[in-house]
Amino acid sequence: MKNMKKILAIYTISVMCLASVALYSQCAMCKATVMANKQEQERSRVKAEGLNTGIFYLMVVPYIAFGIVGYMWYRSSVKEKKEAEALMDKKRKLGLV
Repeated sequence: MKNMKKILAIYTISVMCLASVALYSQCAMCKATVMANKQEQERSRVKAEGLNTGIFYLMVVPYIAFGIVGYMWYRSSVKEKKEAEALMDKKRKLGLV
């Protein structure tokens, strides 16, 4: 069962990574700012790309942070479980359990 969960997690993550498409989004205020500067066509396009990149970074950073915390939590729980199993093995060998 553990192997199935690991395989499912790896499969899900790989599908998410491989199936992602470059997405560019704009909030309403950012779009209004870019549209107001439409007179200067080239500068407006550059500003829009910069705003899109900024929004993308603001969106991705929390997911990366949660991913790192989740991984550290998982690693800690696996380590604690192994230590508990080792302690139980020692107690069994000594005949305390």
